[in-house]
Amino acid sequence: MENAYRTLEFEKIKEMVDKMASTERGKLLVENLHLLPVSELVEELPFEKEALDLLRRFGAFPISDSKDLRECLDYAEKGGILAPGEFLAIEEDLKTVTLLKAYFEKVDGAPRLKEYQQEIIPIPTLLEKIEDTVGPDLEIKDEASPTLRSIRAKRKRLERKILESLTSLIHKYQPYLNGSSFAYKNGHYALPVSNIYKAKVNGLVQDVSGSGETLFVEPEELLRIQNEILMNEQEEKEEIARILIALTGIVKTDKEFLIKNNERIAYLDFLLAKARFGEEYHGHVPNLSEKKQISIFGATHPLLDQKSAIP
Repeated sequence: MENAYRTLEFEKIKEMVDKMASTERGKLLVENLHLLPVSELVEELPFEKEALDLLRRFGAFPISDSKDLRECLDYAEKGGILAPGEFLAIEEDLKTVTLLKAYFEKVDGAPRLKEYQQEIIPIPTLLEKIEDTVGPDLEIKDEASPTLRSIRAKRKRLERKILESLTSLIHKYQPYLNGSSFAYKNGHYALPVSNIYKAKVNGLVQDVSGSGETLFVEPEELLRIQNEILMNEQEEKEEIARILIALTGIVKTDKEFLIKNNERIAYLDFLLAKARFGEEYHGHVPNLSEKKQISIFGATHPLLDQKSAIP
């Protein structure tokens, strides 16, 4: 058997098929692809024949991406809190499920694949919750909770207030400044005070210029507002943590369905990758025979130049 693998350069062919897979677990299935005994071929080839037929008549299955969700779902099961990127991976799977359902509703034939996709379960409530919570930039949306929206609205008011105060303070302390604008140092708004006038502006020194001629001073008039902003930032972090914990809890309740969906998306991607390979090289799904012979007509090895190879 090993000699057959080497003679056919099977690993190189697998690498070609791998490039046609879109999902992490689909690529794993390609990686583990091996020659099958007849008992398994009897079960597998009809699926591949249907996949190739659907590809040719209706186009590819709507699978663009799917991460391997097993590790993050196990982590959630053990009490871990999922990160925004992990929720987006789950969201991608749920969107793919919806698209697959729509695809198989419009096609005819393919009874085995139609039956197989029946086991893919949409979870619209979870999909909607993730969409309302996590943005494509991995930020938690304002819509995630009324409390978060309120916290962020307060932040904007405080930032406007501090900028208005800075404008007034720049005018007030202009004779003592090196420049006519403020700076942002170590998370604090500060004025560029000339070192020789440092006693003229009361506040906290947040930074010093390389020459030492300028001190970046946070005026005491801003300290109260700045402290409110710091408290606001902490409130935001705590609310985001609460939101992620709650959403992780919802994911945990749907873990079984998410795992099965992830597995079935991968298998359909695996079938599609092989079908795409077959389509590109004008392949056919073989018929099985109990006779101990192989009949191949007009075939060329896919690693050869298909334009010059002699069948």
